[in-house]
Amino acid sequence: MKYLVCFLIFGLCAMWASAQNKVAFSVELEAWNTEAGLDDDDGLEVGSYGDRELMPIIGLAAQYNAFFIKATQSLDTEWSGTASLISVNNDTDDFGNTLRTTLASQFETELERQDTDISIGYSWPSGFSLFGGFKQIDFTESFGLERLTATFDVIDSTGTLVSSDQLPITGTWVADREVEYDGPFIGVAYGYALSNAPITIMGSAAYADLDGEYGFIQRADLVFQGQALDPLTSTLDADLEASGLSWKIGATYSVSQSFSVGLSFRSQTYDVDPVTLPGGVLQLPDLESNGAQLTLRYVF
Repeated sequence: MKYLVCFLIFGLCAMWASAQNKVAFSVELEAWNTEAGLDDDDGLEVGSYGDRELMPIIGLAAQYNAFFIKATQSLDTEWSGTASLISVNNDTDDFGNTLRTTLASQFETELERQDTDISIGYSWPSGFSLFGGFKQIDFTESFGLERLTATFDVIDSTGTLVSSDQLPITGTWVADREVEYDGPFIGVAYGYALSNAPITIMGSAAYADLDGEYGFIQRADLVFQGQALDPLTSTLDADLEASGLSWKIGATYSVSQSFSVGLSFRSQTYDVDPVTLPGGVLQLPDLESNGAQLTLRYVF
């Protein structure tokens, strides 16, 4: 939210400066066709968001001579998917048989994402530019139980399955998590204008060093064979440290002196460091997003 406020303040200042004929002011409308971004590893957080969605992005920029400043803000984008959890517990009876209990669950999930970027840079006549700024990426995800079963297997000492019973578990099991990436980035870009066409070939790459927060809470009220199980409520909070690269390559076509259309391929890959907890090591979700991006730009 604080970056959205900065984004709006920047836009008002840029509009005022443009009216004074001191800087060139531009507005961009972008559509990024990308995956959800969270790359999960284990436990409840094995989610699947296979479909791509269009992430709308609004950008404001101002340039004074070789210096420029830019802010972008994505609108809330939502993905729907599934998540699963499988838990296996083995025990041994007095006859040497293995008693295996398997809990298998299926969840419906929804994920919302919002991105904010603010950067400042310097461009040279050769086409190179250097920029740096601050980035924030927020995820909000919810889980709702769709199906939960318990399977009880008896396996003898030779490995032969003696019996197997699968029984449903009913009730409610919901979970929510929030993941926030937050930190500075620095990058370089290059644009080459074709001499025989109003087309500019461009590319950029940036490195980000991110911190942030992770929060997870789950609540369950389940019933097994007519008996209510003990209610479950658990929470987990952890600090994040992540780093990685983002890059973009594409081309821009100048329709007129004021209006241009760009098409590019954009990629983000940020690896999250494992978090050491009193009970062990937790591997939090990485961030990986890529896809085609359409950009409409108008210069006032």
